[in-house]
Amino acid sequence: MDPLSTLLERCTVRIKHQGNIGTGFFVTPQLILTCAHVLDEKSAKNQMVRFQWKGACHTGELIALLPDPCPTGPSKDVFPDVALIRRAIPETPCVLLLPEFMSEDQLYSWGYSRLAKGERIAAIEQAHRRRVWNRPSAHVAT
Repeated sequence: MDPLSTLLERCTVRIKHQGNIGTGFFVTPQLILTCAHVLDEKSAKNQMVRFQWKGACHTGELIALLPDPCPTGPSKDVFPDVALIRRAIPETPCVLLLPEFMSEDQLYSWGYSRLAKGERIAAIEQAHRRRVWNRPSAHVAT
């Protein structure tokens, strides 16, 4: 595994909130970015979120939800679909977000899904070729 993939994996958390499973990642040592639909909450007020990082369970405070109030339920149409969770953990790596990418850039993603039964899913996507590699099963979709 190349160093960038290793770092990205170390920044990723598995969120388990009210029966939902999804992915978040540290964007600062104190903040986790995830999608609002993962949490399925109407508001960020007084909400605590459980997540796993490096095999340990943690709890963070939901501090921002966009949109707020947020639609919930099976027919929800969420945009911009963003949530921020605050939890200070010492020596946490984080992902630096850039405002844009070039068409030749390689994009990396790590994630968790209820469909993966607890295993992480990894993808590397070449922006101009639209190919995706999934790990750990090494499935290639073109």
